Amino acid sequence: MRIVYIIFLLFFCINHSQVRKSIEAYRFQNPPVIDGKLNEKEWQKIKAADGFTLMRPETRHGEEIPNEYETKAFIGYDDKAIYLGAQLNHPDPQNIPKEFGRRDWGVFSKSEAFWVSLDTFDDKLNSFGFVVSSAGTIADLYRSGDFSFSSLNYDTVFNAKVQINDRGWSLEMIIPYSAIRFPKNDIQSWGLNFARKIVDLDNSEFSWNPVDEKVFKYHESMGLL
Repeated sequence: MRIVYIIFLLFFCINHSQVRKSIEAYRFQNPPVIDGKLNEKEWQKIKAADGFTLMRPETRHGEEIPNEYETKAFIGYDDKAIYLGAQLNHPDPQNIPKEFGRRDWGVFSKSEAFWVSLDTFDDKLNSFGFVVSSAGTIADLYRSGDFSFSSLNYDTVFNAKVQINDRGWSLEMIIPYSAIRFPKNDIQSWGLNFARKIVDLDNSEFSWNPVDEKVFKYHESMGLL
């Protein structure tokens, strides 16, 4: 009976263990121009964060993102800021939903959205979020635990630009270090996740690091930077 219990416990732990992808930030020699185009050669040197899987709706958690919506994200830094880039494919680039809205709230409109979450102390509780929609609307938030609309009360200075291209849309983002709090260590490990909302797939949301909210909350499901 004891052996059966141990086998069951091991099986449970394996099936409920947290998947954690990892990626290393690239150090830029020259900062990119934030215009959404990703045309600087240094972007091509950065390993992409890809392999996005369905996060919401939870009933289909884990499904791979369709090939025609392939998503690749890139992250780098220099002495002044963090830089994000992403290529978000779409089968009909000229008809990507792009409904405009005001800052923070426009990302809930009928437009695609991409966001990055930074758990700078890797405590699986607190994180900064930076969002840009396909219309160019931006949002920033700070969450401690579960998301609430009060998380959007956080306002800081950052910038993001988007560009429609022949594959879908692309973006570039700059997050100054003054916009976030983080340790003073020379070498650091942060929690990290990227996510994308796709309107044409019933507002489904896909994330880089897998999120199964039946087991782990979003803030507990970060990858490693």
